[in-house]
Amino acid sequence: MTNTTIRLNQTCAEAYYGRGMTFMSVKDFNRACNDFTSAISISPNVAPFYAARSQAWYELGNKDRARDDMNKYEALTSPTGSLFKKLAFSTLKLVGGIGAIAFGLSDGNFLDDIIDKFFKKD
Repeated sequence: MTNTTIRLNQTCAEAYYGRGMTFMSVKDFNRACNDFTSAISISPNVAPFYAARSQAWYELGNKDRARDDMNKYEALTSPTGSLFKKLAFSTLKLVGGIGAIAFGLSDGNFLDDIIDKFFKKD
């Protein structure tokens, strides 16, 4: 379905994001990253695109790029406040695999790293 959508409309960021999520679910992180990058180039102010690409970068071992994308995600979501972020990540933690797949998070380790980044008390 997403391949057809992309073929018919190469400016549909959500189609690239959806296909990227599919690639994440089968652990094809390079192709996922490419699709998330395409989605970002079309719609650069959509925070979940950066969170998903951050996970792909992380899975590929590129922690610097993963961190950069999470910083961009944080910048885009900051107007909604930290309570929203705490709620979103708490919900992801509770629903486990279902929420992780929805956000492209393959396991709890990455989510724990993100939670530490956002909520760690220094």
